[in-house]
Amino acid sequence: MNLSGKRILVAEDEMLVGLLLEEALVWQNCTVLGPMSTLSETLEAARTLPLDAAILDRNLGGEDVLPAAEILYGRGIPFLFCSGYGQDPHLPPHLRAAPVLLKPYLEAGMIAAICGLLREPCQLPGPPANTF
Repeated sequence: MNLSGKRILVAEDEMLVGLLLEEALVWQNCTVLGPMSTLSETLEAARTLPLDAAILDRNLGGEDVLPAAEILYGRGIPFLFCSGYGQDPHLPPHLRAAPVLLKPYLEAGMIAAICGLLREPCQLPGPPANTF
């Protein structure tokens, strides 16, 4: 796997989940930008930071993360949504192809999803696996 040095934006408002995501990505030698817990932080990061990919919780403190997804889409930065609700049929058509990681998910599933976004070969972490 070659996630080493990849810059991954993490937008997650649940502190523990955000920290676990950060830890799992750091173990893969990624540079984690975040976790961002508000939409305003996420929008600023999506607009300005050099990124390779992003993990976006659909709901950040009661606000929909779609404006940040639109920015990332416009910049050509791959992203995935994290949600406890599954695929949203009301997403704009151009965002429907974004992968959705259903909560709760295993660390290995998240790593595999990021590898898929970046089209990198994936070596999944061994046990113990964290669930987020």
